[in-house]
Amino acid sequence: MGADKMSLKKIAIIGIFVLLAGAAINIILNVTDTFVKKSDEIVIEETDFSKIEVLADNAAVELLPSKENKTMVSFSGKMKKKLNYH
Repeated sequence: MGADKMSLKKIAIIGIFVLLAGAAINIILNVTDTFVKKSDEIVIEETDFSKIEVLADNAAVELLPSKENKTMVSFSGKMKKKLNYH
């Protein structure tokens, strides 16, 4: 009878580890799935600028000179799926 109790404990412990591993995998997949790649390009017809303001979390900004009459603003990166971008 003592051997039966030991095997039940081992089965219960293995079952708990399997459930914990499944939960951890599910959490990791949900976190990585919430971010999607996003890119956009905006063309502005104005040619004279006196002030440029960028609002972003953790972003790099590059200003490149151009001889064209149009101003082009483009971005790319990862963002949350449910984030409202305007």
